[in-house]
Amino acid sequence: MKLNLAFWGLLLVCLVGHAQDAFDAGNKAYRKGKYAEAISYYEKEVAAGKTGAALHFNLGTSYYQQQQIAPAIYHLEKARLLDPTDNAITTNLGYAQERCKDTLPQLPQVGFEKMLHEATTVLSYDRWGMVAIGWALVVFVCFAGYYVSGSPVKKRRYFTGMSLSLLLVLGCLFAGFFQKNEVNSDRSAIVFQDRTEVWSEPRMGSEPKVKLREGAKVWVLSKTAQWANVRLSDAGTGWVKRTSIRELQP
Repeated sequence: MKLNLAFWGLLLVCLVGHAQDAFDAGNKAYRKGKYAEAISYYEKEVAAGKTGAALHFNLGTSYYQQQQIAPAIYHLEKARLLDPTDNAITTNLGYAQERCKDTLPQLPQVGFEKMLHEATTVLSYDRWGMVAIGWALVVFVCFAGYYVSGSPVKKRRYFTGMSLSLLLVLGCLFAGFFQKNEVNSDRSAIVFQDRTEVWSEPRMGSEPKVKLREGAKVWVLSKTAQWANVRLSDAGTGWVKRTSIRELQP
């Protein structure tokens, strides 16, 4: 029994070490400018089910250096989903999108929707959770101070601090859950075939509406076995072959 446990423990250590070695080897090749080699290591990590903003950022940047725009935008978009606060991700994604040369106008967010999105993306959803825990500790401290204090003035101050901290806890939780919901409900996809036809109906003989460049971003509304109904960046809709796009969250 001890021998079996030792064997499985050694196997687990080897597997973890191998996974870490693959990522580290990718980073080493990335730093040396060997982007094709780095891509092969990072793709092994992705194929093994690994994810993370750093992994997708390095993979997307490596693809960009190799002039492969669609996978570059795809992985940089995934990195931004995982960490919307990283300015380096946003910057590199902007460079890649400039190379896409998508001619469709972008429909910007406006009003309350834009304000809420900008406010909640100040931190990633896991960091919102950490801030909420911090303020919850402040609530506990204020409650303890209120409970043991004999001075009415101090009790009033502790109660005020506890109330404000509780409001901040609720605000952080709301921001975290809102952003988490945005990430989970994201149905965006990246076009992987240059000059992809957008059709008015899910069949090849229907009227073509527009052609999309490789790397263009669309939002999937519904799917059939072979077709996807998508919303374009200008708010228009149409049908594309499912094989021509790759969803950020399949």
